[in-house]
Amino acid sequence: MKRAVLSLALCALGLTSLAQIQTSGRWEIHLDLLPTPALDETTLTLVITIAGWSLISKSTSTAAGFSAQEFGLTGYLGPIGIAGGLAFNPLATGPVTVTFPPNCDPQSTSYTSYTLSPPEYKWGWIEISASLIGLEFTAKVEHWAYPYYPDYAWPCCEPTTPLDAAYMRYNLGFTGGPFYITTRFEDCCTGITFKDLSFGFTDAPLCCGVTFSMKLYFSKLGFEYLLFTVKDIAPICCGIVFDASVKFTTTTKEVSLTPKFTGFGQLCVQVYGDVLYDPEDASWSLAIYGYKLRCEVGQCNSIEFMTALDVTAVEDILGDIFEGDEYEYLRFRFCGPGCCGGNYSVDVSVYFQDGGTLFGISRALATMSIPLLSNLSFHSTLKLPAIGAPELGVGWTFSF
Repeated sequence: MKRAVLSLALCALGLTSLAQIQTSGRWEIHLDLLPTPALDETTLTLVITIAGWSLISKSTSTAAGFSAQEFGLTGYLGPIGIAGGLAFNPLATGPVTVTFPPNCDPQSTSYTSYTLSPPEYKWGWIEISASLIGLEFTAKVEHWAYPYYPDYAWPCCEPTTPLDAAYMRYNLGFTGGPFYITTRFEDCCTGITFKDLSFGFTDAPLCCGVTFSMKLYFSKLGFEYLLFTVKDIAPICCGIVFDASVKFTTTTKEVSLTPKFTGFGQLCVQVYGDVLYDPEDASWSLAIYGYKLRCEVGQCNSIEFMTALDVTAVEDILGDIFEGDEYEYLRFRFCGPGCCGGNYSVDVSVYFQDGGTLFGISRALATMSIPLLSNLSFHSTLKLPAIGAPELGVGWTFSF
């Protein structure tokens, strides 16, 4: 009788555990149709949730085969949140080119060409977060095995034995109301050292609905930049207000001015440049590298126009934007209601260069995403260069 009761109890416990298990996932695929039909990339994500803990598997394949595998874990132990992840290289063999930052001293040059040896571990991380008396605390540890740091851009430490080399980063953060402070330390093969520190506040109220934000950022090399942002200032009339931000670095100054028109949208004007000082005649001047105009109409419809007077200087600030001799683009974004409560989106960009083609157009790029069902969406990418073959890719995302 006791065995029967015990058996029933174990069965009940097992059924209760099974009832707490939930599964979900997502399948994403992208196919190249032009100029040559081929598989670009496909990703399968599976999520298993048990008693509030989620186990995540993300598998990625390309035309070359099984290219990446990631695992994740999220959950809570009382008031403490825990999250983590691991990534592996199942197939890719390389070789890859490993780069080092230009400010390394001495500049690392060895092992710039490295052949991967799959299957092998790439990177992992774990993060702990907690809230206490209005303060939020986070602690995160990240680890990379050589040479798997993003884009194979290994930090400033030249490994003497690449197979054993590793890079670790320690992140600590505190948030209380609008104030925050974040600091990071790193271990680049030589022990733990300071990496950077940022602190400031966001959307602190001033008066009359105006808010003020500030961020001050330092690295181990010293001061990097200071950013001020003020929102909803200088009400004029007809519902017009302004947002403004100024970013100071050691070499540049970026000014952003955003007039907002209530009931219509908003117009954003951004200027990229630098404040220059001539010590001979003690005069100041302003160098303009480029500017961007953006008009937002509604929730996600916009028109954007950007001109780079100095392409290299603008891309030093914003990252890679142009190709070849391009210096200007015109971009349209549209959206609207689609199937099953979703929204479609269309992004069309036209890039320009100095002469050589009709109206100086160098290429056009269009991306589109359309919901077909509540759990299925279609997306496509079309690139039309002025010279050369067009490129067309299509794909879908299926959630289950």
